[in-house]
Amino acid sequence: MQLSQYVENWRRIINLKSYVTAENRKPTNHELEQLKKYVTARDTARDKLFSALDSLHLYFEKETSDLSSSFRAWDEQQSIKQTKDLPKTIEWQEKGREILLSIRREMLDE
Repeated sequence: MQLSQYVENWRRIINLKSYVTAENRKPTNHELEQLKKYVTARDTARDKLFSALDSLHLYFEKETSDLSSSFRAWDEQQSIKQTKDLPKTIEWQEKGREILLSIRREMLDE
Protein backbone atom coordinates (compact mmCIF):
# COMPACT_ATOMS: atom_id res chain seq x y z
CA MET A 1 0.00 0.00 0.00
CA GLN A 2 3.04 2.35 0.00
CA LEU A 3 2.23 3.49 3.55
CA SER A 4 5.65 2.51 4.88
CA GLN A 5 7.48 4.49 2.20
CA TYR A 6 5.17 7.44 2.68
CA VAL A 7 5.68 7.51 6.45
CA GLU A 8 9.42 6.89 6.21
CA ASN A 9 9.89 9.86 3.91
CA TRP A 10 7.80 12.05 6.20
CA ARG A 11 10.07 10.93 9.05
CA ARG A 12 13.17 11.85 7.06
CA ILE A 13 11.76 15.27 6.16
CA ILE A 14 10.74 16.02 9.74
CA ASN A 15 14.06 14.84 11.18
CA LEU A 16 16.17 16.78 8.69
CA LYS A 17 14.22 19.99 9.22
CA SER A 18 14.29 19.52 13.00
CA TYR A 19 18.04 18.98 12.93
CA VAL A 20 18.69 22.13 10.89
CA THR A 21 16.33 24.14 13.10
CA ALA A 22 18.03 22.87 16.26
CA GLU A 23 21.39 23.90 14.81
CA ASN A 24 19.90 27.37 14.24
CA ARG A 25 21.27 27.64 10.73
CA LYS A 26 20.28 27.40 7.10
CA PRO A 27 20.46 23.98 5.43
CA THR A 28 23.56 23.12 3.44
CA ASN A 29 23.31 22.41 -0.28
CA HIS A 30 23.63 18.70 0.47
CA GLU A 31 20.79 18.88 3.00
CA LEU A 32 18.63 20.75 0.49
CA GLU A 33 19.28 18.03 -2.09
CA GLN A 34 18.39 15.35 0.45
CA LEU A 35 15.22 17.22 1.33
CA LYS A 36 14.22 17.45 -2.34
CA LYS A 37 14.74 13.68 -2.73
CA TYR A 38 12.68 12.94 0.38
CA VAL A 39 9.86 15.23 -0.74
CA THR A 40 9.80 13.68 -4.21
CA ALA A 41 9.81 10.16 -2.76
CA ARG A 42 7.09 11.09 -0.25
CA ASP A 43 4.90 12.57 -2.96
CA THR A 44 5.33 9.53 -5.20
CA ALA A 45 4.49 7.18 -2.32
CA ARG A 46 1.48 9.34 -1.41
CA ASP A 47 0.11 9.16 -4.95
CA LYS A 48 0.42 5.37 -4.94
CA LEU A 49 -1.00 5.11 -1.42
CA PHE A 50 -4.03 7.23 -2.27
CA SER A 51 -4.62 5.21 -5.43
CA ALA A 52 -4.63 2.03 -3.32
CA LEU A 53 -6.92 3.65 -0.76
CA ASP A 54 -9.32 4.65 -3.53
CA SER A 55 -9.50 1.06 -4.75
CA LEU A 56 -10.59 -0.09 -1.28
CA HIS A 57 -13.98 1.51 -2.01
CA LEU A 58 -14.48 -1.02 -4.80
CA TYR A 59 -13.67 -4.16 -2.86
CA PHE A 60 -14.39 -3.62 0.81
CA GLU A 61 -17.31 -2.82 3.07
CA LYS A 62 -18.27 0.52 4.57
CA GLU A 63 -16.04 0.27 7.67
CA THR A 64 -12.87 -0.15 5.63
CA SER A 65 -14.02 2.38 3.06
CA ASP A 66 -14.75 4.91 5.80
CA LEU A 67 -11.33 4.34 7.39
CA SER A 68 -9.74 4.98 4.01
CA SER A 69 -11.68 8.23 3.56
CA SER A 70 -10.96 9.28 7.13
CA PHE A 71 -7.23 8.69 6.70
CA ARG A 72 -7.18 10.68 3.50
CA ALA A 73 -9.02 13.62 5.10
CA TRP A 74 -6.72 13.50 8.15
CA ASP A 75 -3.65 13.39 5.91
CA GLU A 76 -4.89 16.40 3.94
CA GLN A 77 -5.02 18.35 7.22
CA GLN A 78 -1.44 17.34 8.02
CA SER A 79 -0.17 18.45 4.62
CA ILE A 80 -1.01 22.09 5.32
CA LYS A 81 0.88 22.21 8.62
CA GLN A 82 4.40 23.42 9.14
CA THR A 83 6.88 20.65 9.84
CA LYS A 84 7.21 21.60 13.50
CA ASP A 85 3.44 21.18 13.95
CA LEU A 86 3.17 17.75 12.35
CA PRO A 87 2.23 14.75 14.47
CA LYS A 88 4.71 11.98 15.19
CA THR A 89 5.00 9.52 12.32
CA ILE A 90 3.58 6.84 14.61
CA GLU A 91 0.17 8.47 14.07
CA TRP A 92 0.39 7.80 10.32
CA GLN A 93 1.45 4.23 11.07
CA GLU A 94 -1.39 3.66 13.54
CA LYS A 95 -3.99 5.00 11.12
CA GLY A 96 -2.61 2.81 8.35
CA ARG A 97 -2.62 -0.20 10.67
CA GLU A 98 -6.32 0.42 11.39
CA ILE A 99 -7.06 0.19 7.68
CA LEU A 100 -4.99 -2.98 7.26
CA LEU A 101 -6.66 -4.64 10.25
CA SER A 102 -10.07 -3.76 8.85
CA ILE A 103 -9.11 -5.32 5.51
CA ARG A 104 -7.86 -8.40 7.32
CA ARG A 105 -11.10 -8.74 9.32
CA GLU A 106 -13.17 -8.55 6.16
CA MET A 107 -11.01 -11.07 4.34
CA LEU A 108 -11.14 -13.54 7.24
CA ASP A 109 -14.93 -13.16 7.57
CA GLU A 110 -15.49 -14.40 4.03
